[in-house]
Amino acid sequence: MGTRPGAHVLLDTALRICKRAETPLRLVSLVSIDPIPGGDDDQSARERATIHAQQSLETAKLVLPPDFPVTSTVAEGPTVEAAVNKLDWHEGDIIMVGSSRLAQPRRLFLGSTAAKMLRVLQVPMVVIPKEEGGDSD
Repeated sequence: MGTRPGAHVLLDTALRICKRAETPLRLVSLVSIDPIPGGDDDQSARERATIHAQQSLETAKLVLPPDFPVTSTVAEGPTVEAAVNKLDWHEGDIIMVGSSRLAQPRRLFLGSTAAKMLRVLQVPMVVIPKEEGGDSD
């Protein structure tokens, strides 16, 4: 789960689909520890990802029935691909990502992070279109 404007569209869609299908939900936040000049240090990036993951989990628990299986995971690595490779997958899993913020409304545009993920994913990827008048991840 990203923190960019429009990330709520992805969370709302995942919650709605999992609730309707009665299938467990795992929220995933990826932390790439690539050194970026002027960017956050590793610890700061981890802390922000952990806080955001916890907030997303709390939001999900408010929307879903009380005993609904929902978890949150933060995966980190030196690259996006390395972080994705640390995730354990189960039969029937999929991953949902938001269309890039560069996409036109109701259109798909695979951003650089999703493209990197796609190279190493062991499960299907579902891309959620950007909503009308808003930004998505």
